[in-house]
Amino acid sequence: MKHLAVMIAAMACLTGCGHYMKDPSPQLVETQPQLVTACTMLGTISETPNADYISSYLAQREMVNKVRGRAGQLGATHIVWLHQTPYGAAAQAYRCPASAAGAPDQESIQASPPTDKTSK
Repeated sequence: MKHLAVMIAAMACLTGCGHYMKDPSPQLVETQPQLVTACTMLGTISETPNADYISSYLAQREMVNKVRGRAGQLGATHIVWLHQTPYGAAAQAYRCPASAAGAPDQESIQASPPTDKTSK
């Protein structure tokens, strides 16, 4: 019976940790300021950690995920981190066209002939 209680407690902890590790906006690209010059800045987002967590790591991960989630809610495609510390995180949210922020546009893609690796 004691082993069952320990196993249930361990599973509850692992389930809780998994909840905070999910990325709320997996399509969001983290980039550098010089790569978003052709983009529209949507705003600056900042968060502080939740002091209720026993683990400072979990508090920091949730704080970063909240920033990413809020950027996704604004419709951002890219974010530029201003800072990430144990005491706070801030990022600028941008909406970029498909050809901005390092993504090649259709004119810049060079078609190359297929290579045949079987013949020499």
